Amino acid sequence: MAKVFKDSGFKLLTDGTDSHILLLDLSDTKWSGKDAANLLEENGITVNKNGVPNDPRSFVETSGIRIGTAAETTRGHDEAWFEGLAGKIVTLLA
Repeated sequence: MAKVFKDSGFKLLTDGTDSHILLLDLSDTKWSGKDAANLLEENGITVNKNGVPNDPRSFVETSGIRIGTAAETTRGHDEAWFEGLAGKIVTLLA
């Protein structure tokens, strides 16, 4: 997922991931974390709005979204499935 986001120009905090959690920084986009999370939820993708370091938006809006993958891996989804999910997120937030 991290590679899909990075290759699509999204700012991924920590430049990748060492765990099952990714944090996208949307502060340079038209999206607040709240609006992005709501749009993704409307399309069947659950994420959390999340603050980012030195967040220019309030804690109600935030400038990031947090994506956790643990629940989906327990359902047996593989790397290709997660790459497809990241592609859907990129398309929705483009």
